[in-house]
Amino acid sequence: MIRHFLPLGTNSTIPSFGRQTLATICASDRTAVLLDAGSGVGRLMERSARDFLLGYESLSVILSAYTPDRLAGLFCLAELWQKKLIVYAPFPPPPAMNGALGSTFEMNLWSSVLLRCSSFANCTVVNVLERTFRIDGVQVTLLRYTDPRAPIGIRLDDDLAYITNAGLSPSEDRKSVV
Repeated sequence: MIRHFLPLGTNSTIPSFGRQTLATICASDRTAVLLDAGSGVGRLMERSARDFLLGYESLSVILSAYTPDRLAGLFCLAELWQKKLIVYAPFPPPPAMNGALGSTFEMNLWSSVLLRCSSFANCTVVNVLERTFRIDGVQVTLLRYTDPRAPIGIRLDDDLAYITNAGLSPSEDRKSVV
């Protein structure tokens, strides 16, 4: 059961006015999960954010999209978090974002982020191809949007639904989101 929740970044696309891009820690008694790894991850340098993770031996990261506002903090997370780090990478990134330039940038960013993360001894990358999976007893359900380029939604047990864009696919059960 998710008992604690700490938003590290709530802004979208560009950090502004002291708000960082998406990064939210959700924690149960024994599991800490970071939803997205935007620039808000840098707040782990603050004592209050570090103290929030005291006692956890691992940190699981679930990415909702492969865009800079959700990946930027992954570059420094492996440096800031010295314990076991597991990055769950749901579904392959879409082959095209907004034309050739967007696709090239996205794929290069995706590759460099995971290669950098994988090069740290304490980091493991798990490619997730299933709609549901478990992280230390926490049931994770991935929710798709009508636009395949949009970030996915993430549901943790029956405690939290992380929805960052409107327009869930009609095939998603609305009751499972509310």
